[in-house]
Amino acid sequence: MATKQEIQNLKKETQEILKLRKATKAGMMDCKNAIKEVKRNLDRDFDFDLDFEKAIEYLRKKGKKIAIERANKNTGQGAVFAKVNNTNNVGVILVLRCETDYVATNNTFEALGNNLLTAALDHQPTTIEDLLKIQQNNITLQEKIIETIAILGEKLSVTEYHLLTSPIVASYIHTGSTRGALVAFNHPTTITPKVLQASRDIAIQVVAENPLAIDKKTLDPTILEKEKEIIIERFKEQGKKPAIIEKIAKKGINKFIEEKTLLAQPFVKNRTQTVAKYLEEEAPNLTISNFKRIAIVP
Repeated sequence: MATKQEIQNLKKETQEILKLRKATKAGMMDCKNAIKEVKRNLDRDFDFDLDFEKAIEYLRKKGKKIAIERANKNTGQGAVFAKVNNTNNVGVILVLRCETDYVATNNTFEALGNNLLTAALDHQPTTIEDLLKIQQNNITLQEKIIETIAILGEKLSVTEYHLLTSPIVASYIHTGSTRGALVAFNHPTTITPKVLQASRDIAIQVVAENPLAIDKKTLDPTILEKEKEIIIERFKEQGKKPAIIEKIAKKGINKFIEEKTLLAQPFVKNRTQTVAKYLEEEAPNLTISNFKRIAIVP
């Protein structure tokens, strides 16, 4: 039978584990082992206020070890995160990858993604490398990712990141967080709720229809050439005459441009009009200058 002192010690240890778990979101056993390791190194009882950083260091080391062990693991799952600032003129979008769909929907994973977004908006880095060097609470975001690896037990990594700045930037994340977009606009007049709604609608369009360019002028010519070659080759095999093939190829290219350039696409909320026509009616001064679309699954 446990003595009164042993019961008190057990109660105190449990409270310390729970406090550490609440502060770090790490698992119960990880917190217990962290406290045990700190006590062993200091040869005294664990004091939460004095020894918290030492426990965190243990978890970071554990995260680094897991990161090394799982370096070759496939991060086929994850989530897309996007956000614009309060003045709607700066936006960021990124992919945070993990190994399983279970972790991709975990609250700790989501919190990490949102933390990365907030830091990106505050500091506006232009590359993943610069993003991960940002300091928060005396550690870099890369070290924060390693801490979270210790908590979740999976390889985590930021694999894509974009920053857009413009008079208006809009974002949209599709349900499930596997697809998202960031769209930049030029707008010379007053920004109204109607204009902001139109900008969001275009972000939805980009996510839904996956355009390759804003219009024909901005579409990479090599893409059109390759598409034309595919059409010509297909109809050559059918024995069509060159003149007929040329007409078919021209029609095929025009259809490709309609399907793959943003302004020429049918508008997702009203397919009787193009995106260009929708903007002309709803926000005539709103012009698209750039967009970024990210998808974990097509």
